[in-house]
Amino acid sequence: MLKTTHLENSMDNNLTTTVDAVNGINDETVGYDYEFIPSLDNKYMCPICLLALRDPVQTECGHRFCHLCILRCIRSKASCPVDQITLFSNQLFQDRSAHREVLDLKAKCPNIGCDLVVELRNIKNHIAKCPHRRTPCKNGCGLELLEQDLVHHETSQCPNRPVTCPTCQQEYAFSAEKEHEEECKQYEPVLCEHCNHEVKRYKLKQHMSSECPQAPIKCVFDKVGCHQQYPRHDIKTHMENTTQIHLQYLLSFIMNLQKQNDELQESLKVAKLKLDKTTAKENESSDATVSDRLRFESVNISDGNIYSPNHEAASENDEIDEIDRIKVENKRREEAMVSSASSSSASSPLVGATGEPLNNHLHLTMMVNKQTDQDGKIVRLDHHVRELMAKMETQILQIKDIQNRLTGMEQRIDNQELRCCNGLYYWKIKDYAQLRRAACLGEMPVLHSPGFYTSPQGYRMCIRANLDGVESAQGTHLSLFVHLMKGDFDDVLPWPFCGSITLTVINQKELPSQRAHVSEMLESRANLMAFQRPITERNQKGYGYIDFLPLNLIETEGFIKSDTLVIKAQVHVYELSLQ
Repeated sequence: MLKTTHLENSMDNNLTTTVDAVNGINDETVGYDYEFIPSLDNKYMCPICLLALRDPVQTECGHRFCHLCILRCIRSKASCPVDQITLFSNQLFQDRSAHREVLDLKAKCPNIGCDLVVELRNIKNHIAKCPHRRTPCKNGCGLELLEQDLVHHETSQCPNRPVTCPTCQQEYAFSAEKEHEEECKQYEPVLCEHCNHEVKRYKLKQHMSSECPQAPIKCVFDKVGCHQQYPRHDIKTHMENTTQIHLQYLLSFIMNLQKQNDELQESLKVAKLKLDKTTAKENESSDATVSDRLRFESVNISDGNIYSPNHEAASENDEIDEIDRIKVENKRREEAMVSSASSSSASSPLVGATGEPLNNHLHLTMMVNKQTDQDGKIVRLDHHVRELMAKMETQILQIKDIQNRLTGMEQRIDNQELRCCNGLYYWKIKDYAQLRRAACLGEMPVLHSPGFYTSPQGYRMCIRANLDGVESAQGTHLSLFVHLMKGDFDDVLPWPFCGSITLTVINQKELPSQRAHVSEMLESRANLMAFQRPITERNQKGYGYIDFLPLNLIETEGFIKSDTLVIKAQVHVYELSLQ
């Protein structure tokens, strides 16, 4: 039996039917589905849904239907479903008499356990108050219970009832208790092996890698010679106390690289000298060979087979081309010698200056053997030069890589100093006179300091200086401002920034008793954009003073020394903002 949850009190409202009501089917778009006492008379039954008439209408042919039932029916087929007579919606009229009679019918409460019989017009109010009505569990377990049993079920029996973990205070369904216990182990407190501090298990790795003050940390100069390890809270002291030692490590490392490079250069020079000597000997040997062949007048050698030493000298800077040229000349010389030997064997023996016969074939054979030995030397030198060049190229790449790594280490040192300054930062503006002139000319009106942190996991900010002033103070005063910057821990910090910032221009007179520093303190304001969380690398809005200090005092009262201006920033973060 279908259950109805709504009973209309006005037929006029229900006759204004929307298309959605006609298309949809629910408890209120069909007749009343109750157990009637006595049984439902057929004259109050809709022929379409076979339930008690809801908002009854009558057709011209005299049949009664639920209002929405007949509208759906004639929409698909324009005829009466009883006698098939053509029927349109404008031929329907309200049957108010039948409507009153239906509402007068007696129906039994649909709730199990309730035997009360009430008039149909009152059944809605009764169901809402019936002590036997069943309400679905709000935890979504699917059960429907009596009102008096519902609270106990939802709090003590329902498998989906929410429970709170005593360890992590997280809420979860009772049925997922085992799964949560496994997950909750990550929230168990454990002791750090270095500082014995109690932290959650899932935070232990992060604690040891970035927070634990006793965790051993390698010196950033480990790769260049400083292999010591210190607790995290001592690493800053180590870096400050061993600056000279670290520079010596770097110097020694670079000198070793330079020494290796010099050795390679020297080896290359030696190879070049050997190559030059071999080339000179080859030229001398070529000249001697030509002279010997000219003494043998009986030898008939064609012009095309005579070796000519007139060739263009190779460039001293291109050893490889020189070796290739020598190889080509040696090959031509061998061909000339063989040709000479063939010609001389066909003629009669020659007589030298002493009158003794010369063995031309033996002489030329000796020259060929000598030339073969020289070719072997050239090949070996060629290989040696190529090996040295390859080693030198590799060494150059290694030096470039080391230089890049040294630059990276310097940047890491700078970043570490900026992170560990704990809100006390000194900014040295060197070449003040040149920067001041550039500011006056509009070439460089603004300077920004590197970003420094209020604590290792704190806010990041920078100082902005206008050396020629801004707005009404331009040309007369130094303007100083503070800008918040994006930091590594912005996601966990409270915003807006809440604290005070003291800016100081340091007086650098020789006698400490004569030094009169100039300081001003800024208090944060939560309503200013300057103290909101940055959405760009540096907040566009800053906060400070356009007329911090007159320029004539800066340049005449000892604030400049060695062409350097020193500005100090002291940041104090209020405890309230860290909670």
